[in-house]
Amino acid sequence: GLTGLIAPAVNGFILALLATSGTAAIAAYGVASRVEGLVFVILMGLATGMGPVLGQNWGAGQYERVHKTLKKAFGFVAVWSVIVAVILGIGATQIAGIFSDNQDVIMITAAYFMIVPFTYVLGNLSNGWSSAFHALGLPIHGLGVVIVKNIILTIPLAWLGATYYGYAGIFAALAAVNVVTGIGCHVWGRRVTHHRAAANKTP
Repeated sequence: GLTGLIAPAVNGFILALLATSGTAAIAAYGVASRVEGLVFVILMGLATGMGPVLGQNWGAGQYERVHKTLKKAFGFVAVWSVIVAVILGIGATQIAGIFSDNQDVIMITAAYFMIVPFTYVLGNLSNGWSSAFHALGLPIHGLGVVIVKNIILTIPLAWLGATYYGYAGIFAALAAVNVVTGIGCHVWGRRVTHHRAAANKTP
């Protein structure tokens, strides 16, 4: 429940920060968020389908299957994230223009698409590990990922970015959070799963 509540609450905080840059910034963030929701539906489906596979094999002690499933899943996440980032980056202005004819909204939406998407490959790793931890019976770990990403990092960095650089600073902060949490969660997740698997194999 907490995991599901934190992200929307932080999103509301980001919208409040964007409000200081005007209504165009809020509209642009709304466009970007909806585009992200559309292109990442496939990753949400992957996370949902991956859960039972991970949970069943983890419970059965088939740790190699767990590691292979995670490797293949994260490999797909990486490829899909790169494809999306390239498309959004190259077609930033054109894609933004589909949703609005307001030049300020288009400009700010395009700025988002040229800053944040190129960190999707890492940002989606942290999201993937959060889902994986829940599937492996480690909900506190999954909650920890969400708290670190959204509360400990996103809130202060977004506030700093908004204070000094406006909407561009907020977008840069979101990108930075993706990089830090993506790398950190992947290293941590691999250590946790390998360590626990080794411990469970010990007679």
